[in-house]
Amino acid sequence: YSSSALNLANYNLDSFKLVGVIIGKKKALGVVRGPDSMDYFVTLGDEIGKEGAVVKEITIDDMKVAVNENVVTLTVNNKLVEGENGKKTP
Repeated sequence: YSSSALNLANYNLDSFKLVGVIIGKKKALGVVRGPDSMDYFVTLGDEIGKEGAVVKEITIDDMKVAVNENVVTLTVNNKLVEGENGKKTP
C-alpha cells in the first residue's frame, strides 16, 4: 500500500478503482487501486487523478470526489462488511 500523492496525480481519475473503505471513529480512508496495480490510501481533502479531483466524502459504499463543479462517485468493488459479531458478509 502507498499514499504517494505523486503517483495519484500521474493517472486519469477514471483509471482508479475503489477497492476498499476503512471507516474509523475519527477518520475514513478510501483504498484505490491505480492502473499500476498499486493500492493507495486516500482521505478527505486528498487529490486524485490528473484532473485534480478532491476527495469530498467517504462512506461504507462509495467515495465522492469533486472535479471542478462536478461530483464523481466511485463505488466499492467486492464489498465485504464485518459486523459487530465478527461475521463477514458480501
